[in-house]
Amino acid sequence: MKSIKYGLVFVLLSMYSMLGHAEIDWNAEKIQWLHYEEGLQTLNKTKEVGLIVLYADWCSTCKAYANLFKMQKVVAALDGVTIIKANAEKEEGVTHLKEYDQKYIPKTIIIDGSGDVVTQAYGEKEDFMFFLPPEDADALLAVIALVKEINAARKH
Repeated sequence: MKSIKYGLVFVLLSMYSMLGHAEIDWNAEKIQWLHYEEGLQTLNKTKEVGLIVLYADWCSTCKAYANLFKMQKVVAALDGVTIIKANAEKEEGVTHLKEYDQKYIPKTIIIDGSGDVVTQAYGEKEDFMFFLPPEDADALLAVIALVKEINAARKH
């Protein structure tokens, strides 16, 4: 009987811990998120810049931030923008971005086809310059507009 109780407790604790690390809903039904390597290939081919969002499944701020991508005005603004999402703990090749400007998440970074930060987009370096508040759609929309502006300038 004791082993059944312990087994049940173990199962319940395992389920509880999995709930805390459930995959984040980034609105993949309406936004064409690319994986890191696929995104770099697209940016190289188009000679454009794009956005990468670094996150972790356990991050409550990341979960709140993901809600911005469910807003129709954000979905509409992303039309024509290469957007990449990368789990900072699992995705290969993003270490340099994870450590750029301290170690925190979520980060929303403008990158080129080499995976390098487009630093001229950010002006003077400040701490947490890649952090966008999860309740501020206008901040995200401004970064999206900046990506479009950079891409338009590159075409001329």
